[in-house]
Amino acid sequence: MNIQVGVPHVERRILEVRNSSYDITIALLDILDNVAKGFETYIELTGEDIQSIIIRDNDTHGFRDILLDGCQNPLNMGHESAYRHLNNDSNSEYGVGLKHASIFLANCLDIYTKTTDGYFHARLDFEVMSKNPSAVDSYNPVIEAISEETYKTNHSMECGSTIRLSRLRHRLIKTLFWDKLKYKIQFTY
Repeated sequence: MNIQVGVPHVERRILEVRNSSYDITIALLDILDNVAKGFETYIELTGEDIQSIIIRDNDTHGFRDILLDGCQNPLNMGHESAYRHLNNDSNSEYGVGLKHASIFLANCLDIYTKTTDGYFHARLDFEVMSKNPSAVDSYNPVIEAISEETYKTNHSMECGSTIRLSRLRHRLIKTLFWDKLKYKIQFTY
């Protein structure tokens, strides 16, 4: 017999992550873990009550392999990469950190990146993905080639990537939260 059990719909994964023991600090550290050590990284908060979180770096490779299919693509929920986790200095080692953190914090993840293949924008709109009728296709981000001008409008450095989380799910408590986050970042990185 050839029985196929398939994959759970991304909507199920979203519910699982959002009801987990994740917290805001750990989620942001998981995102920062995707930034290669030794590159400049900036975190920007937009809006009076923090409408979006923007993280920029100047990694000369950008989001490597963003055009590959399957688990080699960094936006795959079980991403496997020869470039990451070659040692134990990183927080996430299962290929889900960026995606799970983004699901926990926001309803939309946008990435603007410059790679050796060109300029790209990737969007994971978790509300739209949840409505996709196909369980397999529900995991797919929208990735499109963009112009250099669009890249520079969304990324203020010469190279690298911008990660923008929008339609946030949490009201972040500025002072207590940011003091704790600064300590964690200093201790971890």
